[in-house]
Amino acid sequence: MSMRWRIFLSFLLVILVAVASLAFFAYHSTSREVTSFVTSGGLWGVEKNVEELEQYYGEHHTWAGAEALLTSNPQGKGMMQHGMMNSAEGGRSIGLRLIDANGYVVVDQKDPENAGTYLGANPPGSVVLTLDGETIGYLLPESGYVFPTVDINAALLDLLLPSSITAAGIAALVGLGMAIILAYFLLRPIKELEGAAGKMAQGDFAQRVTEIGPSETATLGKAFNYMAHELEKADANRRNMTADIAHELRTPLAVQQATLEAMLDGMYPLDDKNLQVVLEQNRTLHLLVEDLRLLSLVDAGELSLIQKTLELGGFLRTFLEKFKPHLQSKHLRLHTEIPDQRFELVSDALRLEQILTNLMQNAVTHSPENGSLYFSVQQHGDRLSIIVRDEGQGIAPDLLPILFERFSKGDAEKRDKDSTGLGLAISKKLVQALGGDLRVRNHPEGGAEFTLTFGGKS
Repeated sequence: MSMRWRIFLSFLLVILVAVASLAFFAYHSTSREVTSFVTSGGLWGVEKNVEELEQYYGEHHTWAGAEALLTSNPQGKGMMQHGMMNSAEGGRSIGLRLIDANGYVVVDQKDPENAGTYLGANPPGSVVLTLDGETIGYLLPESGYVFPTVDINAALLDLLLPSSITAAGIAALVGLGMAIILAYFLLRPIKELEGAAGKMAQGDFAQRVTEIGPSETATLGKAFNYMAHELEKADANRRNMTADIAHELRTPLAVQQATLEAMLDGMYPLDDKNLQVVLEQNRTLHLLVEDLRLLSLVDAGELSLIQKTLELGGFLRTFLEKFKPHLQSKHLRLHTEIPDQRFELVSDALRLEQILTNLMQNAVTHSPENGSLYFSVQQHGDRLSIIVRDEGQGIAPDLLPILFERFSKGDAEKRDKDSTGLGLAISKKLVQALGGDLRVRNHPEGGAEFTLTFGGKS
């Protein structure tokens, strides 16, 4: 069953339940009120007599002297004026009789000599007089007349049923009309989402939906569009990465193949020099495969980390000492700012050294001969930052947002021969795996500045 029909049936069910409940409670409530009105004599215009008689008996506990209360009874009111009193004569006042609880006549307005006559308890057509829930007497019209017996429930049912059915029909039509309108506006964005999701399942990630409708469907539309954007971006990255990997593999493979074929054809001698060329290209392939494997492990969350508490100051000084030979190759001066105070950091020493090596090697590659590198440590509360800055030309603004993506082309021309172009992407992923953050900017005084941060809000 479609959602549209479910909405229709839901609205119809709500309407029927609401109308049926309203009719039920209205009928029973009205029935109680009218029954109370009838039993008090209101239907025949003697309710005032009934009220006064019940009050009189409550005060005196006897009917002696009660005849005075019947002298001013309002004849001709209620339904009696509409001919409801059996055998009533036009225009003649009809007297009343008061009967005690045992069935004996106490007062007879038209024939006082009937006082003491036994008529029996609860004579037909009488109005019952009660006090605190107990019967204390009865009120009757004079002999020859009776208050008409009316089936109140049947009369009310005849009166309320047609109007209830009419009201239910009108409410159902209005409700279904509203259901059609609401279903259209509610289902339109969902239908649009359904169509877009179907096309996306077929590989069309360019699908987008309009973010309209109630807040829930608008939020769903925004979430869908964000998901579609991310999937489209991921698909584009996958395609680009596949092309980049193929490109990176092609060069060393082509060099190896050409060198081996030349040696087999006798064009190149089979000596150490030519074998060294093949070995270097093989080493490049090995680095590329290892970097790709490392990235896949980090992406899958399967990278094994051995984290322990490091004394960061000593760790960084030892690392920089080992890195000095790389600086000497370009005659670079290293300016360090590592506070003497003790810093402790829970991290994986091997992976942290790998990150710092990538950042420092990138700085060396982009620094001019006889330039300077700046390495500093800063602490603000529980936030610890390691900053690496070079004096190179900086990073082109259009490359800053994609610098940490795989095979970023920002350093393609200056890439070190031992680099695969994945160093910064690997560093970013490793930092995130260690619970930190890595950011880059162009320093106001020139060069690129990388900030590695742990703790606090990165």
